[in-house]
Amino acid sequence: MRIGILTLPFNWNYGGIIQCFALQTVLQRMGHEVVILDRKFAYPSLGMVMLRLGSVVKCFVRRYFFGNRSIRPSNPFSPFYYIYKYPIIDNTAFKDFIHPHFKFSPSTTSSHTLKKYVLNHELDCIVVGSDQVWRECYSPCITDYFLGFLPSGCKVRKIAYAASFGVQDSPISARWLDECIRLAGRFDALSVREDSGVTLMQEVFGLQAKHVLDPTMLLEREDYRLLISKEDKAAASTGVLAYILDKTPEKKQIMDDVAGKLQLPCRSFIPDAEKVCVLPSVGQWLAAFDRAGFVITDSFHGCVFSILFRKNFIVILNKDRGADRFHSLLKQFGLQNRLISGYGDLEKRAGELFKPIDYTAVEEKLSRLKADSLRFLREALTK
Repeated sequence: MRIGILTLPFNWNYGGIIQCFALQTVLQRMGHEVVILDRKFAYPSLGMVMLRLGSVVKCFVRRYFFGNRSIRPSNPFSPFYYIYKYPIIDNTAFKDFIHPHFKFSPSTTSSHTLKKYVLNHELDCIVVGSDQVWRECYSPCITDYFLGFLPSGCKVRKIAYAASFGVQDSPISARWLDECIRLAGRFDALSVREDSGVTLMQEVFGLQAKHVLDPTMLLEREDYRLLISKEDKAAASTGVLAYILDKTPEKKQIMDDVAGKLQLPCRSFIPDAEKVCVLPSVGQWLAAFDRAGFVITDSFHGCVFSILFRKNFIVILNKDRGADRFHSLLKQFGLQNRLISGYGDLEKRAGELFKPIDYTAVEEKLSRLKADSLRFLREALTK
């Protein structure tokens, strides 16, 4: 079967890249031919560019005449436009991983070009997922992720695997919700990544969806170790790994406190940078988890790979990136006690947080959930 995977644009997201790699690998091992449908954000319209040019002028004035150094002029032609200063991301190492491991469709920035590619190349099936593909604020076009670009009566099989809303409340605006509900009814098989997603599909969409594992958990540790070079492994620290996406002084305090209690050095995986942030490679990211003595993270996939590599870890709840994802994942493995809301939580619950995890029980649950998730995917592709 010729299958297209429709997921969020990769950008510089380690978890987004690895979950797509895992889903692609699983489908290929089932004997299918796989292509990644490269749906990107559209470039701004002429009217929007003109508005942004006015904003650029204001940024220059505020920065260079009034001394507001937190403001920076941004490219008005970019799909993303920020006026506040942030490090420029150098993701060259990502590209070195992406190009040899994925087959992409041509980049598409509209529903029309996406439809043309799928129909012209006679794809048999599209799998939507995983990651927060059904959270509108992250999506280039939310109706595309419900396959609205496909014409009515199209014979392409439509499957959602581990699609995520990320949050339980209003992941899709009122403007598009009714259309997304209608389009979801056209799917041949529906599965979601969080238990809150099952509830949302039932109560809002009026549809039944299966709760399955994130694709990254369908592969074995050894599959990921094959992606780690000897140099990556040798360079990785055996101390405390801090994989923090949204840094705050409180999270820094947690890192310092944990490192002090464990008497281990603490390494922040994403480097601090004033101007250019050079991101480590995917192999280095995997090696960091494989070699870590303890993990602190506010990332969903940071939590996933802590479990896959059998690490003792603490997860700092990251509400802005979707709190339901953390609760649902940890509940599946009986690890809810690894989640903290802040430094006060760490102080109060230090005894249980530093207690070693019983990974025999965790892996028994993982084995059962993996078999159940793979069964769903096989049946969705063959029924």
